[in-house]
Amino acid sequence: MARWGKVDFKDLKKLQKKMQKFEKIDSEVLCIEIAKNLAQRVYRSAVKRTPVKSGELRKAWSVSEVVNVGGATYEIEIINSMEYASYVEYGHRQQPGRFVPGYWKGNDFIYDPDSHTGMVLKVSWVKGRFMLTKAEQMVDSKKEQIIEKMLLEKLNEVFSSD
Repeated sequence: MARWGKVDFKDLKKLQKKMQKFEKIDSEVLCIEIAKNLAQRVYRSAVKRTPVKSGELRKAWSVSEVVNVGGATYEIEIINSMEYASYVEYGHRQQPGRFVPGYWKGNDFIYDPDSHTGMVLKVSWVKGRFMLTKAEQMVDSKKEQIIEKMLLEKLNEVFSSD
């Protein structure tokens, strides 16, 4: 007749407790945390890519609060509140030959509507810098790895504690 061995259920009970702890993780809080992390990465990259003359355009970036737009879909807006931000982002047309009043200070042209000096526009299209677009593409290409890393950190937090 065969003998059965001794069974120690302590480790199984520990695993059960850890699984119960894992089940208590608020998935909505985790999703918000991930959304904020991704948004901050886009924000930082967009700020770095923003050209600087006076610094005002760079300072005008902001990140909204996380909004649940339905189910497991969360939205955060990254905004530049400067009036001309979209022109720098996407580019813009201008009329060649048009006189723009102002003066030169070093390599920078200072617009001054009362000036008798100025410059004549030469090109019809000023290329965009795509600061936000490129930042979004960069984070989008890495988002799976970022999310996986955050999930693994959360799992380690739950399963490494006793």
